[in-house]
Amino acid sequence: MIYTNCTCQTTCEDPDRLNGCYNCSGGELCICPDGFYLLEGNCVPPEGCGCYVQNEEVIIQEGDTKLVLNCTRQCSCVNGGLSCNNYQCDTNALCDNRNGTFECHCKDGYQGDGDNCTRLTDCTDVYNVGFVDDGVYKILPTGWTEEAFEVYCKDRWNVRLKVFQRREDGSVDFFRYWADYKEGFGDPRRETWLGLEKLFYLTNQGTYELKISLTSDNTPHEISQTSFKISDETGNYRITDLGFYTSTLGMYYEYCTDLMNYHRTFQFSTRDRDNDNHPSVDCAGNHLGGWWYRSCWTIYLNGPYGSLEPPGVCYHISSIRYCNIPFTEMSIRRV
Repeated sequence: MIYTNCTCQTTCEDPDRLNGCYNCSGGELCICPDGFYLLEGNCVPPEGCGCYVQNEEVIIQEGDTKLVLNCTRQCSCVNGGLSCNNYQCDTNALCDNRNGTFECHCKDGYQGDGDNCTRLTDCTDVYNVGFVDDGVYKILPTGWTEEAFEVYCKDRWNVRLKVFQRREDGSVDFFRYWADYKEGFGDPRRETWLGLEKLFYLTNQGTYELKISLTSDNTPHEISQTSFKISDETGNYRITDLGFYTSTLGMYYEYCTDLMNYHRTFQFSTRDRDNDNHPSVDCAGNHLGGWWYRSCWTIYLNGPYGSLEPPGVCYHISSIRYCNIPFTEMSIRRV
């Protein structure tokens, strides 16, 4: 170094002296000779500094590549030489400046490196891009034009399930209005109802199997329907497709386990929207929960917590002792 009186010196951070003098407080200091820059107290040649993008005041280390100018240019530093090319993020990505560095990040409901973003239409897509842990993820079903929404995905028997209903502790009130059942409510990590509008888009983007899991007398059981689809709101979210069902409960419990077949082709009802088949009784209001009611004396899962069906039905089938249900979960998977 050259020992001299205070003067302007070029540094790796400001090779063109755009910000004026450094450490000029009236004393003496060491500065670098011509052709060298100051880097953390050492004099280094230009290539030791990396490359300086003047208009952006950005330093690119040797061998690195960075995005600049709001992700419109991609610049690389090779042997101290700067080269830049036009650049554009994926159409489903956003440019973001994080810690002084521009990066492309996929929008919610998409996954990728910002250069290429894959749309996550359901939990199967979530699994296919590498997320294998059970948890909450954001998805964008085909045709869905609003913001990505959260769903709980779980991988059981190597099948990616998307949970749209869960009851486990009674912490969420399911005696709700039409708008609530349409939009969804609860916590996807615990008790939840995903929402009929979202369920419509999900079930109509392909073929989906319905799984109903429940616990009775500390014993888990499962009911499956080979297909499941509902209409949009103009049809009051009617069940439009329901395949064959199987159950781990056996024929002795058939009346209870055939939860959905009894409601085949029926519309959804809530406390303020009576679409059931009963001529004089509001089933949802009478039994404190929204469902695809065919009639009021029927089996449903959205009533008061812990009870599978209204007292009349429980009395009718009391011989099988099957009314206290502490856990229910409804999910779909892509076939």
